[in-house]
Amino acid sequence: EYPALKQDRIVNAWTLINMPGNGGKKQALEFLAIQAKQDEEELINIDMSVDKHGPGRMRLSKLNVPDVKLIFANFSDADLTLANFTKATIDKSDFSSILAGQIKWNYATLTESDFSGVMFKGSDLTKTIFKHVNLSDANFLDTELTKGQLVNAWAWSDRQPQIPNNIDLPILVNPVLRKVWMNIPGQDRPFNPFDMTEDELNRRIDEAVKAKVRRDAAKNRTWKSGDEGGSVHK
Repeated sequence: EYPALKQDRIVNAWTLINMPGNGGKKQALEFLAIQAKQDEEELINIDMSVDKHGPGRMRLSKLNVPDVKLIFANFSDADLTLANFTKATIDKSDFSSILAGQIKWNYATLTESDFSGVMFKGSDLTKTIFKHVNLSDANFLDTELTKGQLVNAWAWSDRQPQIPNNIDLPILVNPVLRKVWMNIPGQDRPFNPFDMTEDELNRRIDEAVKAKVRRDAAKNRTWKSGDEGGSVHK
């Protein structure tokens, strides 16, 4: 293919992707993914979200983009059922609340991205790596998660994901950040996990802050009293 013709087709595909509506989006994205793979490049700022394209889900069922490298992509609320993301590399992207039934994520690496509210039922997660991703309210029932990895994945403490019962999932709750951190494979549990809503965590944090203020005030009064009496406090 002539370079000028190839470049024209790439420009036309990007133009189509950025236009409102569903028409031709899947084919344009598949074409761009092929070109990016051939040129060993990433696709940056692909936006397939409802916010950009109007009401209703973006219809991308059976999207076929193996080996794609996506950075700052937005597929929130899109219909990606039966899509193929085998060996994909996805970084700093938004896949929240997508329709994700039976997606092929096998051998993919998903980093610092939002997968909150995603139902992975029937998806292939063989050796998929979820690294520093948001899994709040995600559903991993009926998946092959035991063959995947969660590396510092997290969820809000009152929106924990549904994980198959046969998986021993080490959980660390950070009460300051109000996040639950998860690792598969992981090390021994640092302490027993506990469930806590955001309101309960805020209440406990407020109590801890107030207690520290009282301690600091008492300490300050003690030092002032010591200064007036000419004594030294150690």
